[in-house]
Amino acid sequence: MAGERHTYVLELIIEMRKLGWFWTEEYVWHKKNCYPGKWPNRFRDAWERCLHFTLGKDFAMYQEEVMVPMGDWRHSRLQNLSETDMRRDNSKVMSGFGKNISNWLGREMAYPTNVLHMATECANRNHSATFPVELPSWFIKLFTKPGDIVLDPFM
Repeated sequence: MAGERHTYVLELIIEMRKLGWFWTEEYVWHKKNCYPGKWPNRFRDAWERCLHFTLGKDFAMYQEEVMVPMGDWRHSRLQNLSETDMRRDNSKVMSGFGKNISNWLGREMAYPTNVLHMATECANRNHSATFPVELPSWFIKLFTKPGDIVLDPFM
C-alpha cells in the first residue's frame, strides 16, 4: 500500500482474539541503531511490536528474572518524600492503576518497562529478522525455567 502503513498487525490482534487468544501484553523493541532512511511521508522505524498472546489468563511469568537496576535517580527523588508520596495516588483517568512512591524505598532492582532498548545485529545481512540474540533471550528468561521447551521459529 504505497505511502500508507499496513494494518496487518492490528488485523492479527483482532483475529487472534476471535480465535480465543488473550492479548496479554504488547512490548516495544526500541532499535537503538535503526537503519537510516528517508521517506516522503514518514520517519524511519526505530521500534517494533512484540505481541504477547496466551490461551489463558494463568501462565508462567518469572518477572524477577528480568529485573533491572534502579538507577541513581532514586537517591535524589526518594530523599524528600512528602506525605502524598507515602500513600497510593490513584490514577486521575480512573484506569484502576495507581502509584505509591514510597514502595521504591530501599530497592536496588525494579521490574522493567515493556520497552526493550536493544540494538539490531547486522552480521547476517541476508536475513530479514536482524533482531539481537538478547531479544529472544529476554523473553525466554521471562517465560521459562531451565529445562522448559522453547519453539524457535527463526532457527
